[in-house]
Amino acid sequence: MDVAIEALGWTGSALVLFAYVRASRGDWPASGSEFAALNVTGAMMLSLNAWHHGAFPSVALNVVWSVIGVATLVRLAGFGRQTNEGH
Repeated sequence: MDVAIEALGWTGSALVLFAYVRASRGDWPASGSEFAALNVTGAMMLSLNAWHHGAFPSVALNVVWSVIGVATLVRLAGFGRQTNEGH
């Protein structure tokens, strides 16, 4: 179990860093779906690792990070957007 938790943490770190590098280089917009999806996935993985280690401030940060990313993905997908068609 410990090896799996450590693998989650390292993989999550790599995903967040990869997304940051791509956005910093201008390859991806920081408000784009690729950036948000990798941040959500990485932050969730880091949250599990931090929880396992009792690092609750890191858990809180990564949960908030994930929520922001999910909200971005929802916005980009157009959920909750009302249209004026037919009015």
